[in-house]
Amino acid sequence: LVFRSYLIDTQHAFDFAASEEHYPASEFATVVEMTEEAELPMTVHTGEGTTPRHIAEAIEIYHPKRLGHGKFAHETNLSPATALVQDPELMELVKKKNIMVESCPTSNFITNCVSEYAVHPCQDYYKAKVPVCLNTDDPMLFGTVSTLSFAHHDNRI
Repeated sequence: LVFRSYLIDTQHAFDFAASEEHYPASEFATVVEMTEEAELPMTVHTGEGTTPRHIAEAIEIYHPKRLGHGKFAHETNLSPATALVQDPELMELVKKKNIMVESCPTSNFITNCVSEYAVHPCQDYYKAKVPVCLNTDDPMLFGTVSTLSFAHHDNRI
């Protein structure tokens, strides 16, 4: 009850970010319920180092407004752990539910989720009319700024 009141009085959104392999979405059902009760929009970091199944599970359990990191491979030279465009039905679900995919090209490249900017799946999202936005991910860690993400997008993606 105290936590629920705290959420309603102090928070504007809720962001889940953890290792999906070690902390499955199903373990957070109670927190999700309280967050929804407080009518807070939710972002879930999913699809990074996981499979389409993890993304589907996160959508089913968390009901997110945004998918953080949203890096999902579509070429064989990309990390097989990034998954949305590998699953057309899942991509259609994201589109149908109007869930924004946060695309972070600089961190995707630095973390080897894409081998080069030219193969980044951002264009696939645009073409499929999946809601997508460009982000920096963690500017301090990756030494990047928003303008650099946009430059990579404009020049290579």
